[in-house]
Amino acid sequence: MCYFNGEGVHQDKKKAIEYLQQAAELGIVDAKYQLGVCYFNGDGVEQNKKEAKKMFQLAADQGSVDAMNDLGVCFLNGVGMWTRDKQRAIGLFIQAAEKGNADAMYNLGDCYLNGNGVEKNREEAIRWYRRAAEKGHAEAMKMVSSLTE
Repeated sequence: MCYFNGEGVHQDKKKAIEYLQQAAELGIVDAKYQLGVCYFNGDGVEQNKKEAKKMFQLAADQGSVDAMNDLGVCFLNGVGMWTRDKQRAIGLFIQAAEKGNADAMYNLGDCYLNGNGVEKNREEAIRWYRRAAEKGHAEAMKMVSSLTE
């Protein structure tokens, strides 16, 4: 990540990707997750949502809550696959949220507010937004404020 961000060394995303791939092959969960982010965004590699989903799945299987959340986003939106699986997305968001991931809490709030994969439930949406806000999630703070005024 130092090469990727240019921290303490000259930025070299190609070298960073090589090291991330080596670390991922050795089973390093954070490397798998970071590779997923790179593939998702096309940062340092050609954008490949299918490969991003694969890397998120590998990292989520090893317990990465960030990967669980991002994989949930993939399932919710059908990214890197043929169809959407909203139920699987909700399950991943819940799993990550229960482990403290504020982004997953926020995503659950959105799902409940909009009835995306779950029945619309404003109170449940507010509850999830509040939990994310308590962890410092700025967008969740805005949502709590706008929904409770």
